Amino acid sequence: MNGKENMVSLLERFLKLVKTDPRISPAHISLYISILQSYVAQGDLQVQVQRDFIIKQAKISASTYHRCINQLHDYGYIDYTPSFDPKKVSTATISVGMKTEYYDKERRRSSHEGRRPLF
Repeated sequence: MNGKENMVSLLERFLKLVKTDPRISPAHISLYISILQSYVAQGDLQVQVQRDFIIKQAKISASTYHRCINQLHDYGYIDYTPSFDPKKVSTATISVGMKTEYYDKERRRSSHEGRRPLF
């Protein structure tokens, strides 16, 4: 599978998960897609994140970028490692499994729906 086919697969999986995740906004989705495009350009799931480039590509502000990239990390969609050094790039690794606590709870809850109580 080449990078573009893998990107489509990762994007489909991400969109399926965020459909039921109320914490995700259009800004999160735009940021994630920009990170995916960087993945295709760089050819590695560990992407060097150049903040200014991603901000322009995602069409979000710097404050929205910082909020959303940290939230995507906290929610388990990416593994983000900031450099804290303006001369070094940060990295974001796309979580292939994308198993988030919220998603796992929703999946468990939906698997119990429709079952009749034992008593």
